[in-house]
Amino acid sequence: MNDSSLSSRKEWLRVLAYMKPRIGIYTAGVLGNSLTEAGIFAVMAFVFRDMINAGIEMNKSLLYRAVWTIGITAVSASILLIGFSYLYNWCVRKTMAEIRANTFDEMTRLKMETVERMHSGNFISVMTHDIQTIEQVFAIQIPSMVYAVIYGSSSVILLLMLDWRIGSILLSIGLLFVWFNRLFVQSFRKLGDRIQESQGRMNEYLTDFLGGFSAVKMFHLERKMSGHYKDAIEEVTKLSIARARKQGLIDGINFTLSSLNYAGVLIVCAYMVSRNWIGAGDIGAIVQFAIGIAFMFQQIGGLMTQLQGSLAGASRVFALVDGDKEKDLPEIRNTPMTDKRFMIEMKHASFAYETGRTVINEVSLTALQGERIALVGPSGGGKSTLMKLLMGFYSLDKGEIRIDGVQAESVDQISDKYAYVPQDAYLFQGTIAENIRFGRMDATDKEIMEAARQAYAHDFIMGFPEGYDTVIGERGALLSGGQKQRIAIARAMVKNAPILFLDEATSALDSDSENWIQLSLEKLMEDKTTVSIAHRLSTIRGSDRIYVIDQGRVVEEGRHEQLLQSEGLYSMLNQKQSSSRNSCAKEESA
Repeated sequence: MNDSSLSSRKEWLRVLAYMKPRIGIYTAGVLGNSLTEAGIFAVMAFVFRDMINAGIEMNKSLLYRAVWTIGITAVSASILLIGFSYLYNWCVRKTMAEIRANTFDEMTRLKMETVERMHSGNFISVMTHDIQTIEQVFAIQIPSMVYAVIYGSSSVILLLMLDWRIGSILLSIGLLFVWFNRLFVQSFRKLGDRIQESQGRMNEYLTDFLGGFSAVKMFHLERKMSGHYKDAIEEVTKLSIARARKQGLIDGINFTLSSLNYAGVLIVCAYMVSRNWIGAGDIGAIVQFAIGIAFMFQQIGGLMTQLQGSLAGASRVFALVDGDKEKDLPEIRNTPMTDKRFMIEMKHASFAYETGRTVINEVSLTALQGERIALVGPSGGGKSTLMKLLMGFYSLDKGEIRIDGVQAESVDQISDKYAYVPQDAYLFQGTIAENIRFGRMDATDKEIMEAARQAYAHDFIMGFPEGYDTVIGERGALLSGGQKQRIAIARAMVKNAPILFLDEATSALDSDSENWIQLSLEKLMEDKTTVSIAHRLSTIRGSDRIYVIDQGRVVEEGRHEQLLQSEGLYSMLNQKQSSSRNSCAKEESA
């Protein structure tokens, strides 16, 4: 067995494992449904024989028996098919709901670097189209396969009982069908993998277009974005046509073989009737059984190739589920602060996004309870990466981080200890109150309103007709930048964690909004250990300690006045910003 066959087998078994909790009901439904449908055709074979013999022999009792058999079979089968179909479809719906929920749960546990390496459009493709291929396995392919096997097997057995010579010939020809279709299995899998990947790229382009719609309009990128999307569509179409062409070839050859098979059966039957080896009425039954045998092998062959397309989608789901996860470690709970102690300790930390490209190199820093420290430095120096390491988003390659004295190794472990206000606050679809409550899900309405007041957000919130129940749209589209930032600060206030991370929280705001944000941040930082990334050095002059980061290293540290006197990188950055402000002031006065 080659590696690709072994991989497909493992994927197939893994897909089947999803149905394990309700395998009994599902099996009963599929088997019952298949046995009922196969039974109809088996019964009809003997009905045809009776009707032909009734016509030849002018035997009314045979005709009446055939009519009664048809009626009883139709009524019984209708009742059974409704029940069995409901059983297995109920199992499919329940199982697919669990698969979607479990896959989403697994996605929430992925490491930050895993998520950042994968385009959001690809996640959407996996959670929609790729998961849908697993549903096709349970809802279509397994029931079709079971039905084909039962219908075909019963036809083989009954035909062998009726005439073993014809049965043996048809069985041998059927095995030829399976061998022929197996030749195409691997090529269908490769096409399936490429189609799933191309559909993922289509979702990437669509997500980019919607997320950057304003930039698309501003820079007249409509044609370029449309071109990318059309290229992706063309790729999917080309691959789908290639698969359809190959499937058409298989179907055509299968049909030709089936037709020759039927013709051969009729010729053999005619010869056997002429020799009085079988009766004329037996021909109808034999042909019906021949149809069942040919159907089984045709279906098995076709489903073998279809299954490869489904496994291609399932493999992308498994790749997401198997992605690197956060470690399951005990959370570091908030405890009352009675004395000064290290809230944050980073010792000799090193980190690289890719092997050989270190972005944080031997960094050590500390922050006592209630201290305010700042990270400054040139763009691309490693400030944001350093903050993400402190928040547990990434795992260190070397060194250690301790939060409140406990070694921190994952974001889930330490997230209870801190609140985070980024430069571009992310707000979720929903109401203002819901977005503030995300800071602490058990917060009362009174606590939410108090947090909004402290963030200087209450007044503008009450200016909306719906107040705190105002739906703010996707990513807070109905709010200004300053309003979104104050909602994010209110959310951090509701959480009331002992550590606060601020990532250039005011750099993208106008002066009026910045004043309001600075006031709300001052309230937020009271009695908190605060780590700030600063673009404007004027905002962190009062920090207890400033770390100057350049090329992934701490090149200076100290208070504002000390760093100015040292005439190093910090002093140079400060002079540049002072010169820039003076130039702007002169231009405005002129």
